[in-house]
Amino acid sequence: MNEPTAAKPSPLGWPVKMRATPKAWITTPTIQIHTCVRAARLRSRTQPQMPERTQPPGTGRPDPQGPARAIDVGPAAIGTSLAVVAGTALLGIAAGYAWSQLAPRALLMIISPGTAGLVQVETGAFIAGDAAFCLIVLAGGVVSGALGYLVAVRKHGPVAMAAGLAGALAASYLARWTGEQSGLTTFHHLLATLPAGAHLRDSLTLRASGALAFWPLAAGLMAGGMTALSKQGRDGAADPSAV
Repeated sequence: MNEPTAAKPSPLGWPVKMRATPKAWITTPTIQIHTCVRAARLRSRTQPQMPERTQPPGTGRPDPQGPARAIDVGPAAIGTSLAVVAGTALLGIAAGYAWSQLAPRALLMIISPGTAGLVQVETGAFIAGDAAFCLIVLAGGVVSGALGYLVAVRKHGPVAMAAGLAGALAASYLARWTGEQSGLTTFHHLLATLPAGAHLRDSLTLRASGALAFWPLAAGLMAGGMTALSKQGRDGAADPSAV
């Protein structure tokens, strides 16, 4: 088919034929693009949407931090916690007796019946006695904290931990009372009956009252550290990608 032509005068006066471009050739690609876009929109509207899959309760992905642990206040937890308190208190009595046997005592000289003075005024027996008490209660706190975690804290959580700390504080006071009372009756008897110039060992007295906090501090750090290590081990086992 011959294309239509149009004559246009040239500057020299000769006619020049120009090829006319059909409008359909220009608009056809644009119409095709719009037609494709409309078809795509219609398909997206008419295509059925797949419903979202819902998981039944309790089957979702587990929380990496683990479920929140409720405070156990059942009969087993209360009974175990009381046993921890009683056992720690008995350990405090044993620690007090050990303190009375291991701590050095100052040497006294009888001045008159019922009165005695230090043989060496600048003696280090008092400091050594307090230091011995600190070491003993620290060891007792480590032992009671570890046993308390294995017996109670690992199974019953915060209630058992509070019981362990309360028992540790009670054990610290019982250790001081036991150590100071050990041999006190004999000391008073010798002080009243020995003649002037005789020598005897002083009674045991804890002068650094702040040392009473060492037992619960050591017990809490021990039990808390074991709890943190156990939780870290469980989290590592539950998350293989962390290895």
